[in-house]
Parts: sequence; C-alpha cells; structure tokens
Amino acid sequence: MKHFLIVCLLSSCLFSCQNIDDNSEEKEKEPTTFILIRHAEKSQDDPNDPPLSVTGLFRSERLAGLLAPMEIQAIYSTDYKRTISTVLPLSQSKNLSINKFDPRDTSLLVDLMQKHAGQTIVLSGHSNTTPMLANQLLGKDKFESLDENEYDKVFIVVASAMGEGKDHVLSY
Repeated sequence: MKHFLIVCLLSSCLFSCQNIDDNSEEKEKEPTTFILIRHAEKSQDDPNDPPLSVTGLFRSERLAGLLAPMEIQAIYSTDYKRTISTVLPLSQSKNLSINKFDPRDTSLLVDLMQKHAGQTIVLSGHSNTTPMLANQLLGKDKFESLDENEYDKVFIVVASAMGEGKDHVLSY
C-alpha cells in the first residue's frame, strides 16, 4: 500500500510537470504588452547624465497614476538618471525593481517577449530609442524620433512575435 501511494504521488507530480510545460508553451504564444515611454523632462544641470527637472518629477508621478490600474509585471530602464527617475514612482507603487536594458542589444525585444510572454512590461528610454523599439515590435518604420521637447507620449505595443504588433499611442 505504501508503494502504491508513492507511485500515485510520483505520477501526480509528473502529470503536474507536464501541465506546467504545456502551459509554458501556450504562454509563449500569448502576446506581451510593451509600454514604451521616453524619460520625462530633464534638468540642464549635467550635460552627460542629467536628473529630471521639477516638471519631469511631476510628469513621472502622473505616469505612475496613469499606469496605476494596469497589472505590470516588470519595469526596464536604460542606465541614466532621467530614465530611471521617470519610472521610479511607478516601481515604488507596484513594488517592482527597475531592471536595466541596453536598447542597442539586438536580441533585447525577442528576449523580453519570451521572458514576459502574456505579461505587461514598461520600458523607459529616450527620444530616439523609444520609437525605434516600437518600430521593431511593429515590423515597420511607423514612428520617427521624438522632438527634443516632446515628453508626453506613451507607446503601447501588443505583440506575440516580432513584426506582428498592434500599437496605440497616448499622451499624458
């Protein structure tokens, strides 16, 4: 009887593991929602790595409020004060750490799509990298670099594969 219970327990575990594998394959097919933003207004204090201005700090709080109702599983930022500070209020409200990313990494979006399949993630970038990443997800050159004074765009791209995304652009 004892051996029978062990066999049943092991069979149950194997069946559960098979279901986990099946679910992970299905999950990879689920679309990932990318929320792509440019950093908020920067100060003029430092030409290399400026922090946010007072206006930028207020915008970062508005961004956190805008995204508050959404279930966000991960936050990414380039390694600059202004991009990190832009998503800091959001990361604090969601209790999520800010992961660093390099927008020049050619495998970035594919890796994120696999890692976060079926999830919603936020990427904080720059006037040139944010539209570029949206274009890569869409598979077409739809967006140009943002104007130097344009800080209010939020690009939302839902994609299940590279080049197969659908987009929405919001202003906040």
